[in-house]
Amino acid sequence: EDVPAVPLMYGIRAEKSGVSR
Repeated sequence: EDVPAVPLMYGIRAEKSGVSR
């Protein structure tokens, strides 16, 4: 799993974008 420096912000953004991990 490629987790960026901001898993929180990226996680929310990824979910909104449609890229959950």
